[in-house]
Amino acid sequence: MTIGMIFAAGLGTRLKPFTLHHPKAMVEVDGHPMLRNVIDRMTSAGINDIVVNVHHFAEQIIDYLNVLKLPGVKFYVSDESDQLLDTGGGLLKAYPLLEQADCVVSYNADVWCDLDLDSFIAIHSQSKADVTLAVAERKSSRALYFNEDYRLCGWQNLSTRQMKPDGFSPTSAMLQRAYSGIQAFVPGRVLPQLAEYSVGAGPVFSIIPFYLAKLEELDIKGYDLSPSVNWFDVGKPETLAEARAFAAID
Repeated sequence: MTIGMIFAAGLGTRLKPFTLHHPKAMVEVDGHPMLRNVIDRMTSAGINDIVVNVHHFAEQIIDYLNVLKLPGVKFYVSDESDQLLDTGGGLLKAYPLLEQADCVVSYNADVWCDLDLDSFIAIHSQSKADVTLAVAERKSSRALYFNEDYRLCGWQNLSTRQMKPDGFSPTSAMLQRAYSGIQAFVPGRVLPQLAEYSVGAGPVFSIIPFYLAKLEELDIKGYDLSPSVNWFDVGKPETLAEARAFAAID
């Protein structure tokens, strides 16, 4: 069984003034909230059990899910109203809702992407990887580096030159990619490691530093989005406008 996890808890500070009164997951593209866009992409891939984490204006998302009646689809809320936990801490909070799955597909609610999730899940399963990250060759201030087998090797902040893990230095043979906010992972392998990592990291942490700390323990692969896949970060006004313009003509 595959379970979906939608990260919808963020503050959306770049989308003010909208996010002064709404969660960013409710910003609309093509006449529908982004939350619904991600839900539709998941259900189209046969994912009918979906966990949504909430924090900022949590009640608006909970109310929306309560009235959204989709045949055969079950929604579960991971409530972070007391504390926003970031992506790693958010997954750990949702541990009890995810641990029975064979595969979890997580998706940032501020990502508009027409990736074929069916194919993505199939490739993840066939590869036997613990984690498959959807990545792309695009401009970003932070880069992930993969070897020729597309296994994750390290990370770099291109602005500050900071690198992780300690001692990592990218080579010319490595593939430089940007994370696209979509991943698939095997919860039975990843979540226990996540719980162990949180002992030192604390309750609030991002998923990428966790992966970089577990490169030896986990098989973490990249999956390149093809040039035909359209991707927009709708958490910024300028790219939200681009997504809206594209969806209007798609």
